[in-house]
Amino acid sequence: MISETLDVAPAENVFAEGEPSHSVYVVEAGEIEIWTTTHGKRARLALLGPGQLFGESGVLEARKRSATATATVRARLLRIDGSTFAAGFGLGNSAALNLFKMVCARLRSTNQQLVEVMAQSAKDALPEVSRFKVTLTPDSDVLRDTYGMAAVAVDRLPFVISNKYGSEATPLPSLTNYVVAAFGKAELSCPHFSIEQHRNRIEVHDLGSRHGTWVNGTKFSWGGNRPAAELREGENHVTAGHAESPFRFVIAVYEMATLKGPEPEPEQEPD
Repeated sequence: MISETLDVAPAENVFAEGEPSHSVYVVEAGEIEIWTTTHGKRARLALLGPGQLFGESGVLEARKRSATATATVRARLLRIDGSTFAAGFGLGNSAALNLFKMVCARLRSTNQQLVEVMAQSAKDALPEVSRFKVTLTPDSDVLRDTYGMAAVAVDRLPFVISNKYGSEATPLPSLTNYVVAAFGKAELSCPHFSIEQHRNRIEVHDLGSRHGTWVNGTKFSWGGNRPAAELREGENHVTAGHAESPFRFVIAVYEMATLKGPEPEPEQEPD
C-alpha cells in the first residue's frame, strides 16, 4: 500500500526503537511523542502536532528506528511507504538522495547531542548552582512580547535553550531547559546552546546550531574552533543565530559570596 490513514490510541506505539524503518508518517490530528531511554530513564526528544513529519531519517538512511514514537492522545496519522516518499521528493536522483542523507545525519547528530546533554543533566545536575547565581532574561521585544518570555532562575546545570520546532529533538520546558515555540524561525535551533558549569566558571556552549551563538559580541559555533565561551561576572549578552537575530538573551552571573556582602567585623571585648 502506497499510503494509508492510521488511528492510534493513547499510549500506543507507532514504532519502537530498534525496529526496521519502512514508512514515514505525517500527523493529521492529535499528538505524537518521540522518546528514547538514557541511563534507564525515559527521555522525551520531541512532541509533534498536526502537519509535522516524522520517521523520515530512518527510511532514507536505511537505518533502524533510533527512537520510539508514541501517541500521547488519540491521533490520526498518514502513513507513507518509504519508496513512495523518496520518489515524491525527487530522491530517485542519487545526488539529491545523498544530500538528503547528509541532512538526516546532521539531525541524527543533533538528536544524539541532546540525549547526551539530557543524560549528563540527569546524572550530574546540581540541586542548585551552589557557587553562582545565574539568571536568564529576554533581551528583545520579540522574546518578551511575541513569545511571552520572562526572567528564568537557572537552578540546575547544564541548562539548555532550544527551539520547540526544528528536528525530532525537542524537549519540553523543565528545570534544565527553556524552550521557545518559534515555528519557522531558523535562527534558533533545536537544541541551540547550553549554560554549563566547569570547575570555577560558567560557560555557554553552542550545541551544533545552524547559525552559531554570539556571546558578548564574539561568535561561537560547535563546528568551529570556539564552541564555548566563558561568561564574565555580571551581565552577558547572548544571541542565538546571526548577529541581528531577535533571539537575544541576558545571562547574569554572580558569585554567591559577592551577593552576601562583606562579613561583619567581630565584636571587640571591652577593656
